[in-house]
Amino acid sequence: MEELDARGLLEATDAPALEQLRAEGSGLLLAPASHGQASLWFMQMVAPDAVPYNFMVTARIRAAVDEKVLEHAVRAVMDRHPALRTLFVEAGGRPYQVVLDEPVYEFTVVDGSALDPEEAREELARRGHEPLDLDNGPLVRIVLLTREPADHYLLVLVHHIASDAASAEVMIREIQEFYQGADPAGREPAAPYTEFVAREREWLAGPAAGAALDWWSRQLEDPPARLDLSDKERPPGVTYEGRDLAFRWSAEETRLLREFAVREGVSVSTVVLAGFFATLNRAVGTEDAVLATAIAQRSEPGWESAVGYYLNTVLVRANPAPDRSFRVLLGEVHAFSLGLLEHMDYPLDLLASQLKPPRAEGRSPWFDVVVNWLSSDAFPRAVKLFHGVGDTLSPDGALPLEPLQVRRHLAKFDLEISMADIDGRVAGHVQFKPGYLERHTVTALLALFRTVLFDSIAHPDLALGAVAPAGLPEETDQ
Repeated sequence: MEELDARGLLEATDAPALEQLRAEGSGLLLAPASHGQASLWFMQMVAPDAVPYNFMVTARIRAAVDEKVLEHAVRAVMDRHPALRTLFVEAGGRPYQVVLDEPVYEFTVVDGSALDPEEAREELARRGHEPLDLDNGPLVRIVLLTREPADHYLLVLVHHIASDAASAEVMIREIQEFYQGADPAGREPAAPYTEFVAREREWLAGPAAGAALDWWSRQLEDPPARLDLSDKERPPGVTYEGRDLAFRWSAEETRLLREFAVREGVSVSTVVLAGFFATLNRAVGTEDAVLATAIAQRSEPGWESAVGYYLNTVLVRANPAPDRSFRVLLGEVHAFSLGLLEHMDYPLDLLASQLKPPRAEGRSPWFDVVVNWLSSDAFPRAVKLFHGVGDTLSPDGALPLEPLQVRRHLAKFDLEISMADIDGRVAGHVQFKPGYLERHTVTALLALFRTVLFDSIAHPDLALGAVAPAGLPEETDQ
């Protein structure tokens, strides 16, 4: 009923001029959506039954669980964070946030006594691929599957429009704390996501936004041809059907990667990006390419512990020609990254509307491949649970969470690679579109990436053309 009252108020309001207001007597806060939220909302409306933006983490709990206490902990987290109590309505062709006083969520306990561990994981995956409702809720779904009194499987599912990896870190940490008896009333209030939206709107109205648009216009002038990693024709229309796979690198390789980054005075993420640019040259001959990566916009005090969609997808462009050395390429990627950090707040959807790059149905503007390096130092819980690897979180606590891998049969882009250093070893999770990329193509590309990256680290002044032969190698286990 509250959602209907919100719709009626929006229909009677000059929606484009709406800033933020409280609906009298309705217990609802109405506010504009951020640019990032608006992009996700639009794509969800194009394919309402698709689930590419279901953000899930899973765990196994080898201990007794009090179901009522766990639900109370989940409710306490939702009460603290307005983004988890938000629904979305349309007015004037745009989405608006409806922040509820009372949360709408699912908390389901499933009898899994007849399931073996693999079947239990598949059941979590199935429930994680069910749609979430932006209009009416829920945006949060919790599933506790119980196989035995001291053996449980946990799914925490949130629509990406209300969460990101850092938000998942906050949610998991607070669920554990509240389960163990922490008092949410004694905590400082969490920063509401509407503060971020207000700050974004203020920034976009100021001179910094114009400077950022000018910088991005120069960087993306005469964009390169789109990447073609496969000879297959793309399926028509918009599709989010995906497959995934995981890989691990050794502790020694991880040490070499980190030590090289320190010697060169760059971040590990910069080395990884440069390595993938070099890989594209050796795989398909690319000499000018654009990759995308996600970056957190949590610069204001309090935002580091808030829940919401604080991400912007930013672009990185480089020229991995075969006669250039990896050190030169690394310097180029580093310089570009420093520039984008100054201008990272310009929303990608607004950039596309301003610069109007060539578009193709079912493809993002400028890029088809995303490479993310996730900080296990900043959010160790979320990284471990997303990748499904690593040591148990709070092994001696009342709610020990053992990372659990489940399949994700969805993909937003041709190829998305997420990587992190987990317990001293690089872990990778890859999502790809099987209608365009075969699994053996992806595994061969990952094998080449590993070869090119570590050969380049060992010989950074060697020309890229001498690092590895052109073309994809035969399929190799990761």
